[in-house]
Amino acid sequence: MENKCLLVTYMSFQILVFVTLMAVSVLIFMKKEEVHNQWNNRIDEVISEYGNESLAEQTPVWNILNAVQHNMECCGRYNVTQWERNKNKENSTQIPCSCTKSSLKKWFCDVPRNSTYSMGCEEYLNTWFENNVLNLTAITISLLITQVRVLFS
Repeated sequence: MENKCLLVTYMSFQILVFVTLMAVSVLIFMKKEEVHNQWNNRIDEVISEYGNESLAEQTPVWNILNAVQHNMECCGRYNVTQWERNKNKENSTQIPCSCTKSSLKKWFCDVPRNSTYSMGCEEYLNTWFENNVLNLTAITISLLITQVRVLFS
C-alpha cells in the first residue's frame, strides 16, 4: 500500500513538473516580442541612470553593460548618441570608457566622438537573446522528453 501511495505521489509530481515546463515553453514563444521590448526598455533605463552615484546598487548592472560594450565593441543601444540622454556626465563630450579601446576603469572618459565604437549594441543583444531563447527551449524540450520517458517506463 505504501508503494502505491509513493508511486501516485511521484507520478503526480512528475505530471505537475511536466505541465509547468510545457506552460513555460509556450509562454516563451508567445511572449517573446514582449520580453524583447521589456529588455530594450530596461537597457534604455540603464543607459540613462549609468554612473549616478546615488544608485550604487546598480553598479553590477553598469559593469555588465561595460563588459558588453567593451567586448562586443559597441556603444549604446543604437549608437554613441544615445549617451546624450545620460544626465550623470560632467560634460556633453563624455561617454563611457567602455565605448572606446580605453583600459580605464572609470565610468566616463573625455574622448573625441570619432574614437568611439560606432555600432550600437542592440544587434548583438538581439542575437544573444535569440540564441538563448532557442537554448532554453531546447533544454526544456529535452527535459520534457526525459520526463515522458521516465513516466511511462
